[in-house]
Amino acid sequence: MVLTIKREGVDVDVTPDMVIGHSHLSKGVINLIGGTLQAAKQAFEQSVKVFPTADGQLRLSHTLLALGELDEALKGFQNVVDSYPDTEESIDANKVLLHLRAIPSWRVSLFRFLRAMGYKKTANKLLS
Repeated sequence: MVLTIKREGVDVDVTPDMVIGHSHLSKGVINLIGGTLQAAKQAFEQSVKVFPTADGQLRLSHTLLALGELDEALKGFQNVVDSYPDTEESIDANKVLLHLRAIPSWRVSLFRFLRAMGYKKTANKLLS
């Protein structure tokens, strides 16, 4: 089943996957606002799995970064830049990548060490 709507004067087909993906995206935003990062991560992962969008991938990447999952966040931001090059999300992802890559390697190593030792809040301050 496909529903066609007009968006900015252009016909757009709305599929069930699109609706389900956007509902997961909305759920992720609600969880993010509520401070439940793990639930937000799961919702954004589902959104990207069902209906990949630049917005969903960018939000997932920011959530991964907030959770301290640096390597996965970097991959996610790079995916936004590579997969959606002509979008505002790509510009935002590139800014984050430039910021993170400018962090000295010793700080990244210390970040990983502190995370491994269980000092997550202290570690996260190193990336700010």
